[in-house]
Amino acid sequence: MIVRRTLATALVHAGRSRISTRNRILGIAFGLLWVGGCGEAVAPPETHSTFSFEQGLDGWAPDADACEVPPGILCAPWTIERTADLAYEGQHALKFYMDNVIDGAVIWIVRPFPVTPGRSYEVDVSYAFATRDWGEVNLFVLFTGVFRAPPTDLHVGTVQEPTGNGASSDVGYRWLRKRFHAAVSGDASGVLYVVVGVWGTWETPRTYFVDDLTVQLTPD
Repeated sequence: MIVRRTLATALVHAGRSRISTRNRILGIAFGLLWVGGCGEAVAPPETHSTFSFEQGLDGWAPDADACEVPPGILCAPWTIERTADLAYEGQHALKFYMDNVIDGAVIWIVRPFPVTPGRSYEVDVSYAFATRDWGEVNLFVLFTGVFRAPPTDLHVGTVQEPTGNGASSDVGYRWLRKRFHAAVSGDASGVLYVVVGVWGTWETPRTYFVDDLTVQLTPD
């Protein structure tokens, strides 16, 4: 359970039924350090990682909850991929696209980070987010969070904020700096999962970009 969050949480639409499109559980995609001869996995005392997506997805896995219930009736087309269309730094970023035909699709990236089981951590996430959404109505919702298991529902346990870029008219894409902070303890798995995603709140296609993503885990 996240102890505290520093960003304001937006209202969540209640009563919507969704089914995840995932048919897999994310494995731990990194090597743990082992104490010589004793077989105990240990995490580094502090993790500070920056992801520029210049060479690929940098260990981040795309996922989505993008189909109506019952499953298979209607699904929203979506992609999350490395692109050179727009970048905050360097030549590449991650491009989030959805055609929100179900009026409620959620797409996200998730990455595991090793921690010491039972130890408390200060988790800080920072990233550049490009959006051309303007005004105060018909905005999508941006999710940021940290979990003890690969998430299936980002409506619970995340910080949520509108995707607007602050403009009063269509000025094109603007880069915004997003920051997230939480205090959370590791469980027996020794893994925390950081998530960044977008929730479509009305039926229209939208495209966003994420770049210069930094994750810092500092043990208490």
